[in-house]
Amino acid sequence: MDSKNTNGTSSSENKAKISGKSLFKKQTPFQKVKRLKKNEKLFFLSITLVILGALCSIPMLSKLHVKSDVLLDFEGSALYAENLLSSSKAAVSGHIQKDKYAAFRFTENQKKLLESFYREKKAVSLSFEIKFNPVSYKELLLDGENSKPFSFGFLYPADFNESGNFTGEIKNRILGSADARLFISPKQQKKDNKAILSLSLRKNLETSELPSGFIVFSNLKARILYAKFEEARVGFDFTGKTPFYGLAPTGGRINDFFSADFSGCQDLFPLANSNQTIMPKIMLQVRDNTEPDSESREENEASSSKTKRFQLNTGGEVLTIYRASGLEESGTAAPKEYTLQTQLLSNPFSTFSVSEGDTKITKLVMQKNSESLIARDRKAPLEPLTTDLGLVPPSRKTNLWRNVDYELYRWETFPDVLLFDTRDYTVQSEFFTRLAFFVEKAGYRGRILTDEELGNMHGYNAHDYRSESLADFFTKANEKPGVLNQKELLLRDILLQNRIIIPSGRTVNGEYTAYTAGNGAIVSISQSSADYLRNSLCAHEAWHGIFFTDEDFRNTTAAIYYTIDPNAIDFLVGYWKSQPSLNYDSSDNYLIQNEFMAYIMQQGVQFTKSYFTRIANYASVQKAIPDLANYVLKTNARAFEDAGYAFDSYVSDRWGLSNGRVALITR
Repeated sequence: MDSKNTNGTSSSENKAKISGKSLFKKQTPFQKVKRLKKNEKLFFLSITLVILGALCSIPMLSKLHVKSDVLLDFEGSALYAENLLSSSKAAVSGHIQKDKYAAFRFTENQKKLLESFYREKKAVSLSFEIKFNPVSYKELLLDGENSKPFSFGFLYPADFNESGNFTGEIKNRILGSADARLFISPKQQKKDNKAILSLSLRKNLETSELPSGFIVFSNLKARILYAKFEEARVGFDFTGKTPFYGLAPTGGRINDFFSADFSGCQDLFPLANSNQTIMPKIMLQVRDNTEPDSESREENEASSSKTKRFQLNTGGEVLTIYRASGLEESGTAAPKEYTLQTQLLSNPFSTFSVSEGDTKITKLVMQKNSESLIARDRKAPLEPLTTDLGLVPPSRKTNLWRNVDYELYRWETFPDVLLFDTRDYTVQSEFFTRLAFFVEKAGYRGRILTDEELGNMHGYNAHDYRSESLADFFTKANEKPGVLNQKELLLRDILLQNRIIIPSGRTVNGEYTAYTAGNGAIVSISQSSADYLRNSLCAHEAWHGIFFTDEDFRNTTAAIYYTIDPNAIDFLVGYWKSQPSLNYDSSDNYLIQNEFMAYIMQQGVQFTKSYFTRIANYASVQKAIPDLANYVLKTNARAFEDAGYAFDSYVSDRWGLSNGRVALITR
C-alpha cells in the first residue's frame, strides 16, 4: 500500500504528476500522440492530412465537372474520343426525360482539338446520334394533333455558371428544331427510332467564337448515344442504317424528306473557286424505281417505257432527273447517285424540293468537294469535277471556273470520259487543232504539223479523241522537240494525271519519250458556240466518248451500219468530203462508223428526218453529190430514221438515255 504524504496524496500519484501523466485525468489528443512510436506518428499524420484535405475541398465539390457517359469523337481519329462533361442532370447518362434537356460541355482538351479540326477542315459540323424510346400506337393516336417539340444547338461560355453548370437560359439562340414524331414509329413496327442530327459551324470563326458545348431538348424520352465533329453536311440522307438530317449554321426546322434548305450554306462553304478554295457539291441519290405510274407514263413513252423522270426545284430553276428502272440485272444501270456541282447551278444556295408524295429521293446533301480539285498557286487544274453532262452546256458561269481558259469535268455516267469546256474557239484550237489533223484529217493523219504548217487551218468547233490516238500523238510529238505549245503540254499533264495515257518510255531531262493508251477518252465544247449548238455538240461528242470506251456499243454501231441502205452511207461520206471544215478520212472505217453513229444520235429521233433532208438540200451538197442528195430527199431520209430508232432503243435499254439526250439531269 502506498504511503501517504503530508498533502494527502500517495507517492504513486505524485510520480504520475511529476512524469506529466495522470491516471485519473483524461489525456488530450496531443498527449496521446506524444506517447505514439515514430512510425505510428507518421501514419497518424498522413491520415490527418487526407481528412483535412477532404474537408477543405467540400466547398469546391460543386465546381467539379462530372464526366458524361457520352463520348465526343473527331472524324477520322477515334483515338481522340473522350467523354463530354455534363452540365445538367440528364447529360450524366445521356438519358433525356420528357420535356427535359441534356447540356454538355467540352473539356479543355476537346476545345483544343476542335480548334485544330476547324482550322484544318474549314467546313465543320457537330453531329450526334439519338435514340427515342418506343411510343405505343395508341399514344400516337390520342396525342396525334399535338406536336412533340425537339431542339438542339451550341452552347458558349456565357451559358455556364462558375460551377460549370448550364444556366438554363438560352436567348437569341440559333437552334435546330423538329417535331420529334418525325423520328419515331409505333412499338409494333419494332424500329430503332434512331436519327443522326447535325448543326454546322459558321466559316471563318475566331477561336473565341467556337462553341463550348451543346444542348438537346426533347418532349419525348430519348438517349444521346454519341457525338462527333465531322466535315459538314447539310440536307438529308436515308441511305445508311440510321437516317441523317443536317442543318446549316443558320439552323432551321427539319420538316420532312421532301426538301433541303441550302440557303444558310452561304455561311458555311466557299461561294467561288480560287487557288485556296473549291465550291461545294450536292449529292443526290434516288431509290430503285418501279415501272412508270399512270400519271407519268404518257410523257415517259416519248423516250422509253423503262425510264422515269421527276423534277427537282432548285431555287426557281427546275431540274429534270431521269432514272431508268429494271436495268440492274444487266449490270449497266445508270448510277443511283448524282453529283451536282454548285458552280453549274443558277441558285445553289437556296431551298431544293420535290413535290410531296414523291419519295424517289433518298439523299440530298450539300457537302465539301475534295481539296485535290483546287488549282493551287494559280496552276491549271488537272483533276476534273464530277458531274452529269446535262448541266454543262447551259452553264455560262465562266467567272466560277478554276482556270480562266477552261473547266474540266468527269462524266459521272461514264467516268472514263473527260469533257473540256473552253473559254472560246481560240483556246480550244490551242488545245486540239494539231491533234485533230494528226488523228482525223484526210491527207494529214499521223503527222505532227508545225505551227507554220498549221497556219490558219481550222480544226473543229468540238472535239473527241480516244486514249490510243492521244498516246500516239504525244509519242510522235517527242520526235519534234519544242513543237507542242503550252496548252498541249497541259493537255498531256491532264491525260497523265487521269491515266488516259500512261508513260512507257525512259525519261530524258525529266520527260517521258513514249506513251501507251490507258483507259478513257476526252471530248470538248466551247463557250463560243451558241446555246443550241452547245447542246447538240455536247451530245455528238459524248456519243463518241461512249463509242471509244464501250465495246458493246461499238459492235452495235457496226451492226446498224452494215444493215443500213448503202446509198445512205454513200450520201453521208459524200457530204463529209464536200465540206472542207470536216474532211474526215473515209479510208478509216472505225472513224466513219463512229461519225455515222454520232450524226444520227446527236438529235432526238423525231428530228432525224428533217436534219438529213436539210443537209441534202445544201447547195454545196447538191453540187457535189446531186444523185445521192436527191435519193435522200426522195426516200425522206427513211434509212437514217430507221437507224435512229435502233440506236435509241439500244441506249434506252442500257443506260436510260435517248438520241439527243446523253444526260440524266437536264434543265
